[in-house]
Amino acid sequence: MTTLPPCAPLAAPVLALLEAGCAVSCLRDLTRGGLASALVEIAETRSPFFAGMAGSRLPIAVAHGEGRAEFASAADEAAAAALVTMRFVDNHGRAATRYPANPNGSPQGIAGLASEDGLVTILMPHPERVFRTVQNSWHPAAAGEDSGWMRMFRNARTWVS
Repeated sequence: MTTLPPCAPLAAPVLALLEAGCAVSCLRDLTRGGLASALVEIAETRSPFFAGMAGSRLPIAVAHGEGRAEFASAADEAAAAALVTMRFVDNHGRAATRYPANPNGSPQGIAGLASEDGLVTILMPHPERVFRTVQNSWHPAAAGEDSGWMRMFRNARTWVS
């Protein structure tokens, strides 16, 4: 995997959504257009954004095709498996491998990655577009105003407090 040179020591976690994440070497083409939603599952990760969220399956906004994770070799892809923060999953909770459940065709359904220390997190879909329950493609009838994604933003606030 290509290693980016350090810019400066990090004092706080960094969240890079697609537009910023396109600069990261493992992100590649925009493959499909349109606006849709998909289902992701949060993985065990060191990213403070996802503290206490492992195993959560949440609908997420998918816009403009999303950045596709691409790796130079099978070894790089295998190494990235430990850095996954979220995956696109099908309705059975299995890693999605095909469109539409995996809207960008990323291997292993990868939808987000974090650095080894968890301080840099890159995401291909858009949780900032679905932080309220009414913004989700589906939600339980008894859901409150905040969607499950609000936890990610509260985690960030907790980390810096």
